[in-house]
Amino acid sequence: MIVDDFLPETPPVVHELIPRRGLRQLIKYALVGIVGALADWGCFLVLSPVIGQRQLAEQLLKAGSYLFASAVTFALNRRWTFRSDDPNVVFQGGRFLVTSSLALALNNLAFYLANAPEFLNLPTVWSLAVATAGSGWFNFLVHKYWTFRPKAE
Repeated sequence: MIVDDFLPETPPVVHELIPRRGLRQLIKYALVGIVGALADWGCFLVLSPVIGQRQLAEQLLKAGSYLFASAVTFALNRRWTFRSDDPNVVFQGGRFLVTSSLALALNNLAFYLANAPEFLNLPTVWSLAVATAGSGWFNFLVHKYWTFRPKAE
């Protein structure tokens, strides 16, 4: 897989500094999350001037940018964060899609409540941060314990 060419094995010194596997996964997940947030926000901020300041159009664009970022993070988390070697990528992808769809609902709700004038009316960038943080924890826990859970031996 092409992702493998860019993601080296975790150096032994990291295992010594951070002996708990779950903590290493959380740190890797956070780093992948930063890449995902940049993909999400970048897509949204580049395309939002094209659609204007219409709430429905912004919500649809936000959904699209989130799904784009989800594809990026699926590949990175599968191979680097959780080191999945499950050959059934389609099955894992389905679980990832279910989880990401639920997280998308949380993400969009958080973005709407933070950004809408009748609610918090935060600036767009702060609303994006609220949406990202709101769905991030949900995603990590579900992906760790369901999507990328190693098969029982």
